[in-house]
Amino acid sequence: MTQTRINELVSTLGLTEMNLESGLFQVVNVSAVELGEQPVNNVIYFMLTRTMPQSHLHYMDSDDVQILIEGGPVDYYLFAKDGSCEKVTMGYDVSIGQRPIVIAPAGSAKALILHENASHLLIGSVVSPAWSPSTTRYGAGSEFLDTYENKAPWASREFLKSLAGPNFESVEGGEEAAPVFRLDATGQIIYQGMQLTEEQLFHEAKRLVKIGQRPVITGEHASDKLAELRRHLASL
Repeated sequence: MTQTRINELVSTLGLTEMNLESGLFQVVNVSAVELGEQPVNNVIYFMLTRTMPQSHLHYMDSDDVQILIEGGPVDYYLFAKDGSCEKVTMGYDVSIGQRPIVIAPAGSAKALILHENASHLLIGSVVSPAWSPSTTRYGAGSEFLDTYENKAPWASREFLKSLAGPNFESVEGGEEAAPVFRLDATGQIIYQGMQLTEEQLFHEAKRLVKIGQRPVITGEHASDKLAELRRHLASL
């Protein structure tokens, strides 16, 4: 029944595997209201399962409010800009300190690990201002280990390294990347290793134009979709 339920959620909500971070996700909404260069917020579904039980370490320059919908518990490892860190457990049992809502403040980093006795976790994530590859970074290196080692009982050097998963010493994201998007063979739009919807692509492209860059999109094969995206970018 559990796997049937997971399959139902994946199919009904249109969840797909997330690059770099791991887990499954789907963009629900990107606000039409803009604040400066970005929409005021966006909302996604995010899921962890036994085959993808960890959300690898990542930083965001936005507040990320995560709300439990189903499943868990899951441990959040939160890393603040001031060098402090904490572990918070998301779950239904508030009597033992679990929380149904966990907030990762702007500028912090986080990683999630699903409890071993949990089959899956489904959350809603509200990111304000909206998520952008330019304000998100995946991965960490020795500086992260030096900053947070032994700042909490669980924060051994080896465990901190494991939170970055395959992204240790390989940081993706931020403002320094070339303005080149890619349409892969499956039809996904990729920028700095991250998947974007068409709406997110054009928001990011408009931001790049405002700072004097000219975004382009490449593709492995010529297609009507690639031609349409190129026309839209050229019109910005």
